[in-house]
Amino acid sequence: MKLIKIIGKTLLFVLSLLLAVVLTLAFLLLLTFLQEKILMPEQHLYWIMKSPYSYLFLFFEVELIAFMGYFLSKDIKSAVRYVQKKLERALPHWKRWRNGSLILVNLLLVYLLFIHVSVLTDEGIIDHSAFNPQGTFHAYESLSAIDTGIHGEKKKSFTFQGEFYYKVTLENGRVLNLADMGGSSTEEDFRFVLSRLDKRLLDLGVSKTASTENLSYLYETLDPIYVEAIEEMLTRTK
Repeated sequence: MKLIKIIGKTLLFVLSLLLAVVLTLAFLLLLTFLQEKILMPEQHLYWIMKSPYSYLFLFFEVELIAFMGYFLSKDIKSAVRYVQKKLERALPHWKRWRNGSLILVNLLLVYLLFIHVSVLTDEGIIDHSAFNPQGTFHAYESLSAIDTGIHGEKKKSFTFQGEFYYKVTLENGRVLNLADMGGSSTEEDFRFVLSRLDKRLLDLGVSKTASTENLSYLYETLDPIYVEAIEEMLTRTK
């Protein structure tokens, strides 16, 4: 009987994780749809999700796992009730603040995740932020520098965990990684779009620093056609 209970609990835990992932993906798809409808001009190349705000979705995933764990596990439910009783003794009115605080925090996180994007158009970059939701337009001519390469470190017997980056410095000093693609208006891979933009920026005289270190390791995780597009950007000087 104990073995059956253990197996049952394990299955419930795995199913809750899978459900949390599915719901998180559904949330991200809805968020992307709304971003495209509200923040994107009709003619745009693609948009990027700015770090560290792009990782806020993990909070919702953990929140979902905790929520489902509460209803699926008697042990977790008992632990939560124990903590609640302790809080009620120390803070009699804490429940009033709990629900309101949770709603406020979630709304704030959704807003930060939603608004912190930058949109690439044919003419320049529209940079949105929490305090500037309408966005500021930066013409490509105004960019001051490009820094591109491949982050990461190759460890023996492990697949390469690095990634390509393409950072541009705006006139106000803000740095954007144009390789943090969040969504696109076409089915064309953003690396091909970025490769054409890279050539255009060099023609405009934007200074560029590039490193080909770790380039060969990308073949472990990417299709060769994408690696070739990245190599073209890293080796292009004019």
